[in-house]
Amino acid sequence: MDIRKYLTNERVEALFKSFDVDDNDLIEPANIRDAFTKLGKDITDGEIRTIMMTHDENNDGKISLEEFKNMLLGCHISNDEKDASIVLLKE
Repeated sequence: MDIRKYLTNERVEALFKSFDVDDNDLIEPANIRDAFTKLGKDITDGEIRTIMMTHDENNDGKISLEEFKNMLLGCHISNDEKDASIVLLKE
């Protein structure tokens, strides 16, 4: 089953907004920590850095909606990848 067909723009944007709690159209490291905390999961600073280094394509320290979309699609294409972003997507 190809999960990408279920990732409509509306679903991806809603998921993005669940991270972007300060409504600035960006996901920052603190937003990632907050999301994991709400899920009852621990995340280390190193895991957050890995997520940012992997998915912050323009290296501005934030993940835009476009970068978030690329992260979701990339995670489902590369099912063998084991970084913290995949753990979050499986929740």
